[in-house]
Amino acid sequence: MKNTLIVFSLSLFLMLGLNGQEKKIDFHQEIEPLLAKYCYQCHGPDKQKSGIRIDTMNPDMLKGQHGGKWREILDAIDRGDMPPDDEPLPSDPERELISEWMSSELDRSAKALRSTGGHVTLRRLTGYEYTNTMKDLLGVDLDFSKNLPPDTKGIDGYKNNGFYLGFSSLQLEEYYAAARKGLNAAIVQGSAPKGISRKITESDTAKFDRHTLAIFNENLDGSVVDYVQIKSRPQIARDNGIKRLERNILKAEKEEAANLQELKAAFEKQKAKLTARIYPPTFQHNTMLLLYEHESPPKGSFLLRIKASSTRGDSEYSPPRMMVRVGTKSGVGLEPHKILGQVDVRTQAGEAQIYEFRGNFEDFPSHEPGTKPKFPGLRFYITDENTVLPQVSRENKAGPYKVQKLDKNRPQLVIHSMELISPIDKTWPPKSHLDILPPRKSSENDNDYVRRVLKNFMAKAYRRPVTSDDVNRAFNYYQDVSPSLESFEERMREVLAFVLSSPHFLYLPEYQSKDSDSEKVPLNDYELANRLSYLFWGTMPDQELLDLAQQGKLIQENNLTSQMKRLLFDKRSWSFVENFAGQWLDLEGVDGVAVNPEFFPDFDTSIKEDMKQEPLHFFAEVLYKEMSCLNFLDSDFVMLNDRLAEFYGMEKPKSGDFVKVNLKPDSMRGGVLTQASFLLGNSTGAESNPIYRATWFRDRILGDPAGDPPADVPELDPESPENKNLTLKQQLELHREQISCNRCHKNLDPWGIPFEGVNAIGQYTRELNTGKKRKSGKKHKSHLIEDDTVLPDGIKVSGSKQFRTYLLNHQKEKFSEGFCKHLLTYALGRSLEWTDQPLVDQLSKNFQKNGYKMDRLLLDIVRSKAFRYK
Repeated sequence: MKNTLIVFSLSLFLMLGLNGQEKKIDFHQEIEPLLAKYCYQCHGPDKQKSGIRIDTMNPDMLKGQHGGKWREILDAIDRGDMPPDDEPLPSDPERELISEWMSSELDRSAKALRSTGGHVTLRRLTGYEYTNTMKDLLGVDLDFSKNLPPDTKGIDGYKNNGFYLGFSSLQLEEYYAAARKGLNAAIVQGSAPKGISRKITESDTAKFDRHTLAIFNENLDGSVVDYVQIKSRPQIARDNGIKRLERNILKAEKEEAANLQELKAAFEKQKAKLTARIYPPTFQHNTMLLLYEHESPPKGSFLLRIKASSTRGDSEYSPPRMMVRVGTKSGVGLEPHKILGQVDVRTQAGEAQIYEFRGNFEDFPSHEPGTKPKFPGLRFYITDENTVLPQVSRENKAGPYKVQKLDKNRPQLVIHSMELISPIDKTWPPKSHLDILPPRKSSENDNDYVRRVLKNFMAKAYRRPVTSDDVNRAFNYYQDVSPSLESFEERMREVLAFVLSSPHFLYLPEYQSKDSDSEKVPLNDYELANRLSYLFWGTMPDQELLDLAQQGKLIQENNLTSQMKRLLFDKRSWSFVENFAGQWLDLEGVDGVAVNPEFFPDFDTSIKEDMKQEPLHFFAEVLYKEMSCLNFLDSDFVMLNDRLAEFYGMEKPKSGDFVKVNLKPDSMRGGVLTQASFLLGNSTGAESNPIYRATWFRDRILGDPAGDPPADVPELDPESPENKNLTLKQQLELHREQISCNRCHKNLDPWGIPFEGVNAIGQYTRELNTGKKRKSGKKHKSHLIEDDTVLPDGIKVSGSKQFRTYLLNHQKEKFSEGFCKHLLTYALGRSLEWTDQPLVDQLSKNFQKNGYKMDRLLLDIVRSKAFRYK
């Protein structure tokens, strides 16, 4: 029935296009009686399912207010959701007549309304756009959004939706504080401060904070020194005669507990000797170093240069991942602290490389001025994040032999020297200062100089030419605050913070004229430059864009096309990859799921970062290599680094960077639907969840959100008597037998069942719940997975591989429309309206015609009236 309707609808549109005229259908005589017969019982005076009452909706979609609701109804009819199967169904001719009327009226109305609908809401910069812009404007690399409220995702899943980017007085205070922080770093005064230059080498006997290491070594189960965890525990056992540790397998749980207690007692006796013995005259493994002791917090940029190596370059294990944390010490450990950076150390034995990390002291925790902390100084804590703590935690199951073998074969991190240099820019005043406060001309008095500085800075900050009123407003503020501030630099910091707290800086410069409130008007060249730059780079326009805007030439189609390609294939467009792809695929969902250690005791949470990076590099490969976006559905390659390949059980590339790996024909991987970010992000952290995965799939891949479940419908309870011995698929089938549940789940569940062969953390399996305990203490029964299903269109598939083949054969057009919706939503910074559907249809048509190439789709969006008008 449903397929017949879709074919009919397509045929209808083709006939209308060929004949150049539409058949006029009378609503009151032909349509309303059918709606009363088949729809009013659920959407009429007595009942309004989903909050829709059809009998009171205005059938005039051009002049009425219900065009969006009519679009929802048509979509529900096309999906087969209306009318429900348990209600009287219209005949094929009746259904076709209703669909024909809705389709033609919606299309006619959308064309007429496109010139007045779909205004882009005045949009504030997102947190990441604000940070990028402040860095480029001030020339200092600080985390400007650290204390700002997080951006709210819109209903479409995007953070740049202007409707949701609110503003409050509290936010204004935070923006002002961030501006002052940046200006304090950018504008300096007085003579150049004494620089920092501290180097520690292998021969430096004072390099270790021994007291801290001794305290860290006490905690056997925390984030402790790797060397102690792996090597010293078996050694301590041998030294103290704990023979049970020599066994390969310990079966009795009581013996395990007793063994750990003995080991801990032995550790307490020998910790002093261990601390001295663990660190011979080389840096090895985790270490904390005091590189700078200060009475007041240091300021400015710094460079940390580390010479490091790996003990083995040919190991089967992943190389050491050196992570640098910076902070202060208040007691046990480094708290508070912040991560400066991390890098894989890939060297052959005996070779060493130089690794550099850059930062600003203002971004890292420090002791409050005037205080006398017990442990003064800024500390840099170096760790190897590729630890084997999961294996160590299982030593009583696998035996100490395995632990010792890991220690022997696993590459170890060796640090040969560390050097701290600050500031990086030795010129004084620094470039950031001179860019804002250039040398004064001999002919300028104080006021003329201030006005010149304000005009130049405000033009950059506002990303448009400034008016005399703009400059006068800021200059008047400068005069108001001057008497209370001692130095010229302080007065300039204050007035520029005032500029950076203005809506002209915090919002994209798109303002409606008073006589065009109800009519869309073209963007001017500067507004268009901003839209392009923030779409692709997430920051302010560069000089080339502004020059074209100043000449009034950017709006010309040839320049618009060339600039779009320049921005897209510039390295700064990684911002587009990171933010559009990250939000489209909802990569933040990975961090929102806690992996249950009872189910996955070996799971290392550091792999989550690799999981989030995988889809970004995959997206970038498709975009920059101008490949078909159908690769998102299925592909013959993946983007992996060695750690993720090992996690997936695949052959490891010889790189810690993400590289293209071609797949064998029988590989189970390919496309975004086999990536751990999707699979873990839509699980419970213990088990797969086909409902979560199906909901994500319909929304993010097909562009067809399932909607929220009714408030009174409980979640599935696997502990209930009727579900106790059923697989999850069988539980869902039982759930769908209830009429109230079937209406939603019949078009939802089948999209998630094919992923049941992949567990909660994204690894393929043929058996679920093996021996894991419930909260009740009883064990789950192991069962083979069931990943075969009948999809809503009646086609049977088994497993994700068949499912992906099905998508390429049967859902390309639906994916095309959904992807166009998502990309257009992000590009416009607003939710789409029903009046945008003709544009979506045209974009999707061109997208398919152009081989599903993303760069061509982006060009069509940038050229569209929706993007070029406000």
